[in-house]
Amino acid sequence: MKEMVLYYTILLVLLLVTLCFFAILTLFAGRDFRDTFAGTPRCLCLYAYYEKNEHYRQNFIFFLQHGILPHVRYCIIVNDSTTTVSLPELPNVTYLFRDNIGYDFGAWSHAIHSMADIHEFDFYFFMNTSVVGPILHGATDWTRPFLALFDENTKLVGTSINIQKNLPPLTLYLREDKKHVSLMPHVQSMFFALDRDGFAFLYRSGFFAEEVTNKPFQEVIVTKEIGMSLRILDNGWNINCLLPPYRGLDYRTLTADINPTSYNGDPYYTGAYFGQNIQPEQVIFYKNTRLDRPDGRV
Repeated sequence: MKEMVLYYTILLVLLLVTLCFFAILTLFAGRDFRDTFAGTPRCLCLYAYYEKNEHYRQNFIFFLQHGILPHVRYCIIVNDSTTTVSLPELPNVTYLFRDNIGYDFGAWSHAIHSMADIHEFDFYFFMNTSVVGPILHGATDWTRPFLALFDENTKLVGTSINIQKNLPPLTLYLREDKKHVSLMPHVQSMFFALDRDGFAFLYRSGFFAEEVTNKPFQEVIVTKEIGMSLRILDNGWNINCLLPPYRGLDYRTLTADINPTSYNGDPYYTGAYFGQNIQPEQVIFYKNTRLDRPDGRV
């Protein structure tokens, strides 16, 4: 009799386990189990590389050694179609080779339009080779500090924000309705990230339409770097960055530069970050092609 009770008890437990298993399969049907159970969002990183000099080359090598994460998709765009850096063959890394036209936004746009699954990511990271990183102490996933900057109203984040004063010649390239604004706060574009909503909004607006000819550099700065943040802000969303004094501000209502020592709103110059220099660990991806030079310029 005891054997019969034990037999039916085991049978009942197996039946319940089977039912639970199929219930879970039904609940998560069509989802990526790696993301569901690990809590890992789907991230794409677009890296624009140009072998301008040894400084840029070393930044690229550092990123290849320390910045490749297994749960992130990478598309590395090699401008000028050449590099002396050995490119590792990895399952989550794709390389694109193109002519060096259109600056960084031309490279990123080229990559975006080359990917059939471009809209299937939760977050999009963009960077160029003027930064060295990731520079982290005791952490390995460099995406996490940036993902923490997003919320339901914040769609564009980065390492730093320039509370740009509206000065010539930048004014020449602004839309008519922006020519008289006093401030143009914007995420600096050597490194920035968009969530799915922000990316889709910019994509639909034609922001990532690939340019086939070079534009004047100042025009690119205004229409792309500054223009990207202005579009996000005009749509009622906010921007954010890692630098503590700039983090968590409402840039939709900001009326003055918070940093009295900035260089026309830019904290990324010698002594321009509240009288000090930005430190690498504060931004994770550090623009060493500027602050590591004696003149503090690119």
